Amino acid sequence: MNRYWLILYKSIFVLGLLLCCLACTEDDGGAILSEGQEGLVFTKPCLQWGASTDFVRKKMEAEGFSLVEDRHSYQDCFYLIYKGKRAEKKIAYLFQNDRLCVASVAVSCDAIQDVTQITDAFPNAVPVDGYENTYLDVEKGSLIDYVVKQNYTVSGGEYWAISWAAYDMDVAQAVDLGLSVKWADVNVDICTHGYVSSSNASLVSWWAYGLYGWGDPTGGKVSNQLSLYPIQPNISGTIYDIASANWGGNWRVPTKEEMEELIENCTWTWTNLGDNIGYMVEGPNGNSIFLPQSGYRVDSDTSKGNGYYWTSTLNPDDTDYPYVLTFGKDFKELNVNKDILRSYGCAVRPVQDN
Repeated sequence: MNRYWLILYKSIFVLGLLLCCLACTEDDGGAILSEGQEGLVFTKPCLQWGASTDFVRKKMEAEGFSLVEDRHSYQDCFYLIYKGKRAEKKIAYLFQNDRLCVASVAVSCDAIQDVTQITDAFPNAVPVDGYENTYLDVEKGSLIDYVVKQNYTVSGGEYWAISWAAYDMDVAQAVDLGLSVKWADVNVDICTHGYVSSSNASLVSWWAYGLYGWGDPTGGKVSNQLSLYPIQPNISGTIYDIASANWGGNWRVPTKEEMEELIENCTWTWTNLGDNIGYMVEGPNGNSIFLPQSGYRVDSDTSKGNGYYWTSTLNPDDTDYPYVLTFGKDFKELNVNKDILRSYGCAVRPVQDN
């Protein structure tokens, strides 16, 4: 069920974006119900997983939807939000590496007499243990047709939200740097915990840096309680590996030795890439990846600044502390200097075996 949880967290991000836009939009009518049916009728978003932003733009434009907002949220994440035409008020899409992976719609609570109108639209959905009003409908092996029923209040309006997400979709490119493993071109970013501040309808954005607790495959834990995180010598490729759980395939969190190889055998150049600052890391064969300065997280408080990237390896002498790649403009090191507990949130850059 871990991969189902990951999809829940991805969808929460899109819902936050979607509801942020709702705060600036007037209600434009009630629900449209099919005659003789009790189920809610709404426009189903484009669910062609892996489709590009251009493809979705053209499809939505051809169907007469108006674009409300488009923006990069962080590094490889991009979203599009459209105004709805039927019961739905907004339709939102999330892309990673220009590949569609999440879609959501928001429906005014005024349009719904009973929540069973939502669940009746998904007769094959089953409840997800531990998540109130959350159901899963698995279709065609690679697709999760996925219902999130949450009651959000934005600028006096209340909305239910319904989301879909791709299941086990690889959103990264494996870059051969001439090392013992290939490195992903982007960080793990399952876009957790997007939410809205009702005071100014702005998206609260600590989630945008993709900072996850060590050994948390869901990416959703923000507690600083150490007992909630595993004590394992090496989590790479195990059930505690967020890269394996979220991206599937052969992706995994790098080991201490693999991170050391990246430090010692590559050329590191401090630079800017778009709005991000960090290191361009060039391998012995001339290929390169960019590691943005990520900061780290304690509970829900993000500290901006240096880069902090997990390895999969715990310090055998003190298991409260994993080995962490730490870097700034003038330094880079692999340390267990008692600064970063395994309950803190750090970035993850996965690897694949050659």
